[in-house]
Amino acid sequence: MGAEILELNNVEQPKVPAQNPEAMKFAEATQIREKTQERKEGLNKEIMVYDNAFKEVDSKLIL
Repeated sequence: MGAEILELNNVEQPKVPAQNPEAMKFAEATQIREKTQERKEGLNKEIMVYDNAFKEVDSKLIL
Protein backbone atom coordinates (compact mmCIF):
# COMPACT_ATOMS: atom_id res chain seq x y z
CA MET A 1 0.00 0.00 0.00
CA GLY A 2 2.87 2.37 0.75
CA ALA A 3 4.26 1.83 -2.74
CA GLU A 4 0.88 2.71 -4.24
CA ILE A 5 0.84 6.01 -2.37
CA LEU A 6 4.35 6.81 -3.58
CA GLU A 7 3.32 6.04 -7.14
CA LEU A 8 0.33 8.36 -6.85
CA ASN A 9 2.50 11.12 -5.42
CA ASN A 10 4.85 10.88 -8.39
CA VAL A 11 2.04 11.34 -10.92
CA GLU A 12 2.14 14.82 -12.40
CA GLN A 13 -0.97 16.81 -11.60
CA PRO A 14 -2.55 18.62 -14.53
CA LYS A 15 -2.05 22.37 -14.26
CA VAL A 16 -4.40 25.05 -15.44
CA PRO A 17 -2.57 27.15 -17.98
CA ALA A 18 -2.62 30.84 -17.06
CA GLN A 19 -3.12 31.73 -20.73
CA ASN A 20 -6.52 30.03 -20.88
CA PRO A 21 -9.09 32.69 -19.87
CA GLU A 22 -11.95 30.15 -19.72
CA ALA A 23 -10.00 27.98 -17.29
CA MET A 24 -9.18 31.02 -15.17
CA LYS A 25 -12.85 32.07 -15.10
CA PHE A 26 -13.89 28.55 -14.11
CA ALA A 27 -11.27 28.42 -11.34
CA GLU A 28 -12.38 31.81 -10.05
CA ALA A 29 -16.06 30.81 -10.15
CA THR A 30 -15.26 27.59 -8.30
CA GLN A 31 -13.39 29.53 -5.62
CA ILE A 32 -16.28 31.99 -5.23
CA ARG A 33 -18.76 29.11 -5.03
CA GLU A 34 -16.73 27.44 -2.26
CA LYS A 35 -16.47 30.67 -0.25
CA THR A 36 -20.20 31.28 -0.69
CA GLN A 37 -20.98 27.76 0.51
CA GLU A 38 -18.76 28.23 3.59
CA ARG A 39 -20.48 31.53 4.37
CA LYS A 40 -23.91 29.96 3.90
CA GLU A 41 -23.04 27.14 6.30
CA GLY A 42 -21.75 29.65 8.85
CA LEU A 43 -24.93 31.71 8.60
CA ASN A 44 -27.09 28.60 8.94
CA LYS A 45 -25.26 27.68 12.16
CA GLU A 46 -25.75 31.21 13.46
CA ILE A 47 -29.46 31.08 12.61
CA MET A 48 -29.77 27.78 14.50
CA VAL A 49 -28.18 29.36 17.59
CA TYR A 50 -30.66 32.24 17.55
CA ASP A 51 -33.55 29.91 16.76
CA ASN A 52 -32.69 27.72 19.75
CA ALA A 53 -32.41 30.79 21.98
CA PHE A 54 -35.83 32.04 20.86
CA LYS A 55 -37.36 28.60 21.44
CA GLU A 56 -35.91 28.56 24.95
CA VAL A 57 -37.34 32.01 25.71
CA ASP A 58 -40.72 31.02 24.25
CA SER A 59 -40.86 27.90 26.41
CA LYS A 60 -40.16 29.99 29.53
CA LEU A 61 -42.86 32.51 28.59
CA ILE A 62 -45.45 29.77 28.19
CA LEU A 63 -44.71 28.42 31.65
